[in-house]
Amino acid sequence: MAALVGAAIVFDTDEDHDDIVQKTTDNLEPELPEHANLYADHLDGDYPNPRGAFTDIDNAPEHHIPDVVVKSGLKSNLIIEVETGDAIDGNSAEAKSQIEDFSIPGYRRVLVVPDADFDSVHVDEFEQQLGEEIDGECYFATPEGVVDLL
Repeated sequence: MAALVGAAIVFDTDEDHDDIVQKTTDNLEPELPEHANLYADHLDGDYPNPRGAFTDIDNAPEHHIPDVVVKSGLKSNLIIEVETGDAIDGNSAEAKSQIEDFSIPGYRRVLVVPDADFDSVHVDEFEQQLGEEIDGECYFATPEGVVDLL
């Protein structure tokens, strides 16, 4: 089952993957619970590597590294994969494989897409496909809307 969080405001963007990862972490950081840890990939070492979030978990993702992980010890644990609309449109199988690999008890899986792509047809189609083909829930959010999942 997939769920949408956030709303599309902008209709055209040149943002790339790493820009969206940065926006996502920038939005999450001030909203994190007091004892939460934020891990992020692709940001030149500004945050710990996401693999570090899973050192105490037996079924950690093996084949993929999440873009962002929030580990709070509470209900706000998130595994976040960032994809641009073009990446979903061009290679949805890779995005699906990542989301499947990120199925860990106690964590919510989130696919973050840029505002401009949030309401696009291929993202909507991908959301439906995930809802039919993967076990468990996956949330869709914008970099701003992901804070609603904390």
